[in-house]
Amino acid sequence: MKKNTIFKYCTSFVVGIGLCSELSASWSSSIIAGELGQSGYSGDGGAATSAKLAAYPRGVCVDSIGNLYIADAGNGVIRKVNAGGTISTFISSGLNNPFGVCADSSGNIYVSNFGAGTIGKYDSTGSVINASLISGLTNPYGIFVDSAGYIYIGNYNSNTLGKYDSSGSAINASFISGVSAPTGVALDSAGNIYIASSGSNSLKKYNSAGSLISGDLIPGISNPNGVCLDSADNVYVSDTYGDRIQKLSASDSSISTIASGLNHPYGICADSSSNLYISDAGNLVIRKLFAPTTTTITIEVDGTDSATVSAPLAATTVHKTGAGTAVLSGNNSSVSTLEIDAGLVKVSATNNMGASLAFAGGNMEVTSGTVAVPAAAVNAAATITTDSGAAVSSIAAPSGTSLLTLAGSGVVTAGDMSASATPLSIPGVMHVGASSASKMPTGVATVPNGGLLKLMGATASSVPGATELQSGAVLEVANSVTVPAHTGADIFGTLKFDSGSMLKLGASSTWARNISVGTAL
Repeated sequence: MKKNTIFKYCTSFVVGIGLCSELSASWSSSIIAGELGQSGYSGDGGAATSAKLAAYPRGVCVDSIGNLYIADAGNGVIRKVNAGGTISTFISSGLNNPFGVCADSSGNIYVSNFGAGTIGKYDSTGSVINASLISGLTNPYGIFVDSAGYIYIGNYNSNTLGKYDSSGSAINASFISGVSAPTGVALDSAGNIYIASSGSNSLKKYNSAGSLISGDLIPGISNPNGVCLDSADNVYVSDTYGDRIQKLSASDSSISTIASGLNHPYGICADSSSNLYISDAGNLVIRKLFAPTTTTITIEVDGTDSATVSAPLAATTVHKTGAGTAVLSGNNSSVSTLEIDAGLVKVSATNNMGASLAFAGGNMEVTSGTVAVPAAAVNAAATITTDSGAAVSSIAAPSGTSLLTLAGSGVVTAGDMSASATPLSIPGVMHVGASSASKMPTGVATVPNGGLLKLMGATASSVPGATELQSGAVLEVANSVTVPAHTGADIFGTLKFDSGSMLKLGASSTWARNISVGTAL
């Protein structure tokens, strides 16, 4: 037998000084402009990390070629950091407390002059196109230009969001009203509008017609000042007084903190790679948060060969192909997806296997540790086997979710399945009771039509929870297995046979427990 060792190399990022005190998994950070805690106006022509910004830099934006623009409000200018990291003064005159900055698809730059009540438009070289493209505003703050060239402006003191065309003509100067102190504005790919309302400590969502969808998308934020979306329509908001960045996931609407320990973050924007740029205003720096990257590896093992991956598989999708055996022996807690197309994967994990399992002709064996199998993660004719001789082996699920859902002819041969996650759905095949360590969870188990619960042995409390055999379900007792009368501590806790379910006894097996259709015994 030939044994190969596959090494996993992870992508690492260069992390600058002055990191946030806490970043969520797989994000990393570096300072890309300004000196930590140093106020001033210097550094043009040199490295942006050696430059000084005035107190409380506000808005930030990135154009299509990677140039970063900073509303250096205290100095009354717009600074530019090119892709090489060199800083310059992009707009040096005619500004009055520039709080917002935005780029359109042609590289033109728009600036909201909070103090002057105007919006200025400049070309990609910084030359004035119209210093008062829009005037007569009431303290304009957040600004966004969509792909069609429409301009959206948050008027801080009039509590409105105005919409204008590319020439500066008002489509509706009060397109959305009643927004308390709007500070940040952004649109998603469907045209929905997100507004950071610092006055009401909320992030609001409106449809493209200006109708309210949600008045509090991320509860618990305090004085939000910036909002942006990445290429996947995930929403990020700078929770200014909370000193953190919050994320609203587009895929499942979950809310998470991706960076904390900041000092009054104000402006925030995303580039085409979903990296984030944050005005860490109290620290007088601009930070870049590098978006998580997912690495995919394929393990192909043919014939009777085996391959061992002993290094941790961080943020990885693993594809297993070939008829041989692959052994994952490291801490695989960050594996996002495990796809088993052929052969066998043996898992010796100290944590969970991530978000999903997909079987297409292959099987998995848990040899030690704890492997979390999310609800509805197993499909087709999958087999998951746990080491019944190891009391530490278990299949566990995240709190509040199903322990395991099998579809089709899926089979689980359980070792210790005493986890308390509930409920358990078994539309496939579940084997329990094969050893003293082989048992089902303490929660509720439901076996629907097409499901088979097979008792391989008569160990005490192998099925301690409440079990219901629904119509079409089968409870099978293996050969030479005796199921005793119900004593409150036998192989079953409560057991209910619904009309249409079946009890199937093997050769020389004995069923000594009362049966009453529709009643839990």
